[in-house]
Amino acid sequence: KRGLVCGANIRRNVKISHSAVKQKVLNVSSGITVLQGGEDVNMVVFCMMNCNNADDFLNKFWTGEVPIQVEHLGTLAGITTIHSDLVETSSVDVENKIIIVNKINSKERIRFCIAHSIGHIVLGHSSHAENVNNFSSLGFDEQSMANKFAIDLLVPPKVLKYCVGNGLVKLELLCSKFLVSEALMAAQLKSVFKILR
Repeated sequence: KRGLVCGANIRRNVKISHSAVKQKVLNVSSGITVLQGGEDVNMVVFCMMNCNNADDFLNKFWTGEVPIQVEHLGTLAGITTIHSDLVETSSVDVENKIIIVNKINSKERIRFCIAHSIGHIVLGHSSHAENVNNFSSLGFDEQSMANKFAIDLLVPPKVLKYCVGNGLVKLELLCSKFLVSEALMAAQLKSVFKILR
């Protein structure tokens, strides 16, 4: 099988053998940690083919915990996540369902990059390395669609409405509860509650 080669945002060339990932390698040289995806590939492919958005994905794999355990959901969906310092933010191989994230970034940034990359996989986008920084891009290109997917995955609108309706309204408390950045939470509040500037 062909390997995954990280692209635009790498610090040095690295090639990760997809067969090595399939063998559940837990530690690979160069400081890469591999978490293996799910086993029942046919079931995972079927489930993911029926997902058109983050809500569909959550309905298939989420058990209701907050903050959303995004990496675990990816694993349940057969997606392998690799933590490395060889990419700036993230890289995704859609075909082989492999995500590489920078392990040095903040926990919130890592969670967003994983959710964003899961969006690319679930929505069937092309594979690429990227630097994901604009949470407010909500157009219809692949990056904007993956941003929207990530925001809705990390902060599901129904759950946010429930929290706000029950008095959890301070931005910093919402960020802490959902384990996301203030920029991401502000974008979701604006989207869900149609807040105008």
